Amino acid sequence: MLNGMDLSYYETLKSYPVHFDIAADNLLWRNGRIYALIDFANIANYRDALLMDLAWAIHFCAVNKKTRASYNKILLKALIDGYTDKRSLSKEDAQALPSLLAITNASDTEFFYNSSRKTPDQKELKIKSQIKLTKWALRNKGYFLKMSLSHG
Repeated sequence: MLNGMDLSYYETLKSYPVHFDIAADNLLWRNGRIYALIDFANIANYRDALLMDLAWAIHFCAVNKKTRASYNKILLKALIDGYTDKRSLSKEDAQALPSLLAITNASDTEFFYNSSRKTPDQKELKIKSQIKLTKWALRNKGYFLKMSLSHG
């Protein structure tokens, strides 16, 4: 899933403690907006680029539930808007985001495959879905760049 991908920008980013589990069940909502993030139990265990938390949030919260082969652009925009309200998203960040989504997809696939009691068919479906999501993100690099420039 990551073969041939340019991760050079990602490798230059500083590491910080990150949440690494910004999934829907760790978000508290009020009036249609996220107002809190919970479950920091593992924050001491994870250090990565801050941008990875945005990638994980997109991975867990913005998948198109009907196809599982693309990201929902409305949810994607909402997550990027929320992120950029607190921290700017550079052109380089936006260009790296599709590759970071590929990393989250590969990591989640490995976790799912190794730690679940799913059937071989379920595991194969998960792998195919993650590959489709990665391809979608890489095909839509311009969308991420456009989103970052709209906040610049």
